[in-house]
Amino acid sequence: MRTKIILAGVYLFIATCFYLFLLRFLPGEKFPTDSNLIQWDAKWYQQIKDQGYVFVPYRVCNMAFFPLFPLLWKTLAVSPLTISILNFIIFIAAFITMAVRNKMGNVEFLFILTIPMFVFCALPYSESTFFVFSLITLIGFDKDNTKLQFLGFLGASLARSASIVAIPALLISTILLKNSNKSNLQKAKQFVWNFVAIALGILFSAIMQGGQTGKWFYFLHIQQFWKRHWIIPQVPFTTYAPDKMLGIDALGLIVGTVCFCFCCTWLYRYLKKEGNCSVSQSVFFSSFYITGLALLDVFFTFQRNGGTSIWSIGRHVLCSPFFIYFLLWWIRDLKETNKIGWILIFAITCVLPISGIFRYPQHIIFILSSLLGVIILKYFPKYNLTLIILCFINLFFQLETFNRYLNGGWIG
Repeated sequence: MRTKIILAGVYLFIATCFYLFLLRFLPGEKFPTDSNLIQWDAKWYQQIKDQGYVFVPYRVCNMAFFPLFPLLWKTLAVSPLTISILNFIIFIAAFITMAVRNKMGNVEFLFILTIPMFVFCALPYSESTFFVFSLITLIGFDKDNTKLQFLGFLGASLARSASIVAIPALLISTILLKNSNKSNLQKAKQFVWNFVAIALGILFSAIMQGGQTGKWFYFLHIQQFWKRHWIIPQVPFTTYAPDKMLGIDALGLIVGTVCFCFCCTWLYRYLKKEGNCSVSQSVFFSSFYITGLALLDVFFTFQRNGGTSIWSIGRHVLCSPFFIYFLLWWIRDLKETNKIGWILIFAITCVLPISGIFRYPQHIIFILSSLLGVIILKYFPKYNLTLIILCFINLFFQLETFNRYLNGGWIG
């Protein structure tokens, strides 16, 4: 624990110094303030905190967002800058806890911590709150502790509407995962308790919104005003601000594709009555949850400039403990090297040509740097120190993303 706290301090010091250096070349706003931290979704969270839920017919409004984070912000009664700092502290504490529990190496710790999408955990967003409760859920799986699972699912479903994806992921993973230590009745009971936790969080959010606006479960209906609807994808994929964000969203799509491939493999094994006991419940659930998010962001979206927008898939997939649990399992525990190679080749071969990133050289650098880091961690661990260079590449994109947000740019 002490070592990881020191590493987190080293990361913060280096990130601060690097950011001060980059400011010489970055335009616009330089440092976070109460005003420039309120951009994009942060405006909706602040409005919920200050005014409660407000219904606006036929337009976007704050009813797309769940109440846990704005309620926490309102209870603490602090400024946007202060809540951003608290969010970062909460995230770092959770990340260190996860690192210690999963015995992350020092370079591994820094490489993952510099993932660009973690900037959302230092903003007035719900990512830190969702991260903490999602981690509690995964720890509950690892400890086979129903109470921790219940608490984690309840908190996560109060924080993000995307927790709805957890229901099919939980159901499928419960059915498919063979566990010799549990009877079918015990698995069914655990599923029911977790389902109740998710349902309670969603129901509380619906009651709060309905009580204040008279609109019940409107967070489902309002998605159409963010242009989200069911479509048949068209390639090449694109995103908001593709010149800035396409690489990160393409990486999220690669991860989602890899998880989808593993989920299909596990489904095939289940149908063939083969075992998969080597996969923990936390990893199994994480894989199906990431797959669900990726499918939503590909099929429940809109067309933009002749292609399907995969906006926010990088944020949804990468900024969560589910991704980290899957990544650590892939690096450490997966032994079927032939299948690993084919799945990775398939994912990269499918995603990169249809993502359109070849128009943006900086995104190619980011994708290759990220994939190279993962390959080194798995296949060449004795060269882990070379990851320090890749950490700086990640850190550059992380800090540049943060500065872009301060200047009103879209980051996911």
